[in-house]
Amino acid sequence: MDELPLWNAYTLNIPVTSTIGRFIIVLETFPTSDTPVESLEFWEADVTGRGTVFTVTSPSWFGGKNAGETLSLTFQTDRKSVV
Repeated sequence: MDELPLWNAYTLNIPVTSTIGRFIIVLETFPTSDTPVESLEFWEADVTGRGTVFTVTSPSWFGGKNAGETLSLTFQTDRKSVV
């Protein structure tokens, strides 16, 4: 059986309730048996982790967010589909 990559793009929008200078977000994925998440790639953040738990942190150039703003983080998932 061959594995085909499945890339999907999403945006995570988090309302900011108080001023922040950095962020740390822990994401847990729940893979299905036929399309587990292989990796996450964020364009506006750094990511570490594998499997089902990923930690997303603010990059060194992050300028902060004020209360009332939204932290928007676009990311891609890499999954494998068995065909």
